[in-house]
Parts: sequence; structure tokens; C-alpha cells
Amino acid sequence: MRTRLIFGYLIFFVVNAYSQPSEISIQHSQKIVGRNFITEDSILGTQYILPDRIFQTYIDTIGKCATFQVRGVSKNEKWLDNKGEIIVYDLLNKNIKWSKTALYQISSFEQYDNHMIQTDQNKSFYLDYNTGEKLWKVKNQIYLANPIHNIALGYKYSNMSGLTNLLEGINLADGSVIWEREIDRDYGWQYLYYFNDSTLLLAANGLHTINIKNGSGWDYHTEMGIQKSSIGFSVLRDVKSNLIIDSLNIFCASGEKLFKLHQQDGSEQWSFALPVKETGKSRIFIEDSTLFMINFGHAYMGYRQVVQGTPYIAAFNKHTGENKYFNIINVKKDPVQSLWTKNDTLILAFSNRLEQYSLNDGKKKIYEKTIDTKKYGELLLFVGYQTYIKTSDNKYEPVPGIEQSNNYLLTENQKVLVLDEDFNPLNEIDQDSIFIHYSSSRHYKFIANEDLTVVLDADNFAIAEFTSSKNSVLIDKMLFSMYKENFLEVDLSGLIFD
Repeated sequence: MRTRLIFGYLIFFVVNAYSQPSEISIQHSQKIVGRNFITEDSILGTQYILPDRIFQTYIDTIGKCATFQVRGVSKNEKWLDNKGEIIVYDLLNKNIKWSKTALYQISSFEQYDNHMIQTDQNKSFYLDYNTGEKLWKVKNQIYLANPIHNIALGYKYSNMSGLTNLLEGINLADGSVIWEREIDRDYGWQYLYYFNDSTLLLAANGLHTINIKNGSGWDYHTEMGIQKSSIGFSVLRDVKSNLIIDSLNIFCASGEKLFKLHQQDGSEQWSFALPVKETGKSRIFIEDSTLFMINFGHAYMGYRQVVQGTPYIAAFNKHTGENKYFNIINVKKDPVQSLWTKNDTLILAFSNRLEQYSLNDGKKKIYEKTIDTKKYGELLLFVGYQTYIKTSDNKYEPVPGIEQSNNYLLTENQKVLVLDEDFNPLNEIDQDSIFIHYSSSRHYKFIANEDLTVVLDADNFAIAEFTSSKNSVLIDKMLFSMYKENFLEVDLSGLIFD
């Protein structure tokens, strides 16, 4: 299983590996970054200054190294540079092991522990971790690697037909192909879940299990995207729901049906046909024996949200699939942006209003309220319990728990709009006051606003604060953070005692 991937996506763009002497330097120094409120001692950190803005960072705790993707931006900070550097830095000896030019338009780079893979369009290279030298090459786009079993997964490239749907298991030691299996990649990999260290659940135009050692597993095919060719050729992705996985079963909705599968063999327990033209991205959740499905009425083209279908609310018996109700909300071209449940009611947030429905029948609109978007901005999403604000001199609380009768929504103005139970605006919480819970240890929470981290105890009282952004990761008792050209390493062993 991939471990210790931080600050980014499963796949991120980097590197064309042309070896060259390094003229790059990284400055480092110790500095006071914060204070321990319990002991009143200063918290020290090691700060590293890189030659340009840090795009991605990977920490190898085994080799005690950091891999930096350095990538500049335009003066208005809207556009990333196409060229940069990849730097492997020894955190113990404080020196650069190697660096290479990174041409982001044609190459991508991934790291799994001390395994490094570079992909140049339709070829993948395995890089020597100590030197950056290419050790072997395959005609394959590698999507994932598992360092425990020394196997990578990727799709074969054919000179005749281009990138195929043939998924290959590749030996990381020498690049040899261990196994092959057909798995559709038209809409990408939309969900990954490890049942154990060798069995992977993959959502890719259906659901598939993969034993990464030999490629075996079951397949359940169902459409999770839409190909449109009315104007040119476009693909709508994310035409599916989230997954609900219990000890025996898997629940999911695609663009054509809601279904329940047996986890062990992928056999269908029940399914319910959905109206294809009305269905897009959806959300499912279970309360007692009822499975609820909310269709948002949108999908994604690239990273852009586009209208797909019409919002609807439906409920089913989770054991049998019996449909209890199915209610289409007649709001064409007006997708649901977010949802929240309170007791037996459902609140839907659209861009300019909120609607409340009873979950008992899904048909009765209890209440509707339009929001002044010129004043407050369009509604984006309900604020969850990962969002904190300071409520007293030394205490922070999750925003939704402060006054549970209120409703809290993030707007396009990057403020939290506070509404009463009738959706009347009460006030706004400024972005400067909002902290995001980004990491936890056994007895502590880490919340951050911009470049300030606050450490909370089990009762949400602040025990320390220091310079560090929410783009930080706690590994054991070491915290690593990046902010623009700065990389910070903080030893918290004197603060947290798990």
C-alpha cells in the first residue's frame, strides 16, 4: 500500500529526468515557530527555504528524505509555470541528494516510500532513489504502486491503438509484467479502497476488486460517466454516488442504477433502475434500515461542474431494495450544491436558496428561502464538524455544534454565512476566524488557519500554537508543513504524549 503520500493527489505532475549538475541550494535554520501554553516553552522548528514555490512534497520517513516539486507561478499567481525542478533532500545530513529539471506538460511523477516512478506521456520509468537515474522503462501509464508487494498498476500502451484498457501488474524490481486484466478506464479511476494490504476495490465505470499480486478479482459493470458528441466530443465524469461499505456489503449508485453487492464475490443482492437522463452525481446515506439517495443534478467535465439531469430525493429498504418513494424536484438547470440532515428532515442548498424536505416521504417541501447572493455570495456547501472557530479565550469548537438550530454555509465570498432555523441570515464568520481540522493524533487535534496551527486537547482547549498551514502532515511526532517557498519541520515530542 502506498504510505506517507502528502500534500496532494494520488497522481501529480512533475519531471522530465535529464540529469544535470545541481546548482540549486536549500537554506536551513532553526527558529522559534510557536509556544507551548502548558509549559510556556518556545517551540522550535527547522525551516528550509527553497529556490521557488513548493508545488508538492513527499516525506520518506524510512530514508529520512524529502522530495520537493518546485514550480513557480505567474506574477498574479493564477498560472503555474510549465518548468521547474524535482529535488530529493536528505533531512538528516541537510544536503541535496539529486535534482532534475521538471517539465510539467509532458511528465508526471509519483513516489511510494522509496520507490519513484516517472511517466512521460505513454512511457513510465523507474528511478533510482539515490541518484535519479532511470533503471527500467515500460510502455505503460502507471496509476498506482504498492511498495509492500513491490508491484505497480498501470495501463498498457499500444503503438497501433494508443492507450488500452489492459491493466498490467508490473514488478517494481525489473519492470516485467506479472499479470494482465481488462478494466475500463474511460472515466478514470474514481474511487480506491484497500480491503487489506493486497486487495483493492476500484470504481472505474463499475466496481472491481483487484488482488494486486495476481490481478484476480470480480467485476461489476455499470456506467459511471457519459460521452457526449453533440458539440465536438466531451466526457462527463463522476456520474455516480459515494460508496457505503459495511462488513459484508457495498452500496453504490451509478448513472443507471442503485445497487447492493456482496463484498466477497461482487454478486448483486438487489438493484433499482434509475432514470438515466435525470441522474448525475449523487449522495447516498443510511439511517436505520432506510437508504436515502439525493441526486444533485450535475456532473463534471474536467474540473468544471456542468448540469446533468434533475435533482431528486429517493428512499429504499436497504435490505431488499424496495423503493419507498422517488421524488423529482422540478428545478431544471439548478443543481443541488450541498445537503444537510437534521433529525428527520433534509436541507438542500442551491446556489441562491435553501429548501427543506421531510425524509419521511421526500415529497413535502417544508420550507424554502431565497438568499441575497449579491450581498452574501452564492452558496457553496454546508460547513461540517471539521470547521472550528474560537469560542472563548482558550477554547475552539466545531462550527455546527455551537448553536445546533442554526445552519452554517460557506459562500463564494469565502465566509461562513450563519442562518437561523428559518434560514434568515444572522451574521457572517470571516475567513480569518475559520480553522480547519486537518490532522489528529490519539489525544490531540490539529487545526489551522492560513499559516497558523493550533493544537487542541481532548476537550478542545488550545495547548499550543505555531507557524504551520493546513497543508501539513503529522508523522509519528514530527510535523511537516509547506507554505510557498518555505518547508518547516517541527519536533512535537515535547508537546504530545500519545
